[in-house]
Amino acid sequence: MHSAKTRSEVLDRARDYNARGLAVSISYLPVPSFTKAAVQKTIAEYAAVLDDIQSKQLDADITIKPQQFGTNISKRVACQALLQVSDIATAHGRRTWFDQELRSSISIMHEVALSQEPEEVGICVQAFRRRSKKDVEKCAGFPIRLVKGFYKDFDISPWSAVTKNYLALMDEVIKYSSYPCFATHDPACIEKAKTLLRKNNFVGEIQFFAGVRDELAEELVKEGYRVRIYLPYGHLYAFLWHGLPIFDRVRALKRVLGYKKIT
Repeated sequence: MHSAKTRSEVLDRARDYNARGLAVSISYLPVPSFTKAAVQKTIAEYAAVLDDIQSKQLDADITIKPQQFGTNISKRVACQALLQVSDIATAHGRRTWFDQELRSSISIMHEVALSQEPEEVGICVQAFRRRSKKDVEKCAGFPIRLVKGFYKDFDISPWSAVTKNYLALMDEVIKYSSYPCFATHDPACIEKAKTLLRKNNFVGEIQFFAGVRDELAEELVKEGYRVRIYLPYGHLYAFLWHGLPIFDRVRALKRVLGYKKIT
């Protein structure tokens, strides 16, 4: 996955992807916030990038993660902050995607996201948890982004079992979601996504990490599919020090390089 360092750089990359027919989802690198000042700084950063997206008329939305907005402080702080940034995005006519992240933050994420209108938000579901089928049903009527997941608190293993569950959940997402999105680099999952989206009159998206399957992304656009690139930016070293420890690094690698054979 290729991340940008600065807001200016991520906007330039977004413009380049747009020129190739690809939408983007911009995310400020997920460094957990432990103070209210840090939460406000993150909100201000998303507000600024949303202003830039609007002024440059980019085909872009945003992806946010609960830990950035104070789940380590309190539920009240996190809910207010998540709602605030979502309201800013809505005012700009942009969708906010809520990442599922750690199990401990799912209820907070659902409380905020499901209080919004389906046109305003999207909700992530991770296939490496047994609860995911019920989460899809709970989010019925909303845009749903299905991912395999790469946090440490998973309960489905090995990786082949996660892939099997992902393939099964795809049928649930296409059934319940108003706008199904399949984020995957796995060839079998991509082929099934294409089949499901064709049957769904091409309503929905296939999504990739920036720099992982860019050529395939452009080919899919030519075939008529809507494709979105996940495009993070921010302070890489802060992310590596504070954000990365909550991830299962082996699964992270397999998610990013899932289309290659990894033992």
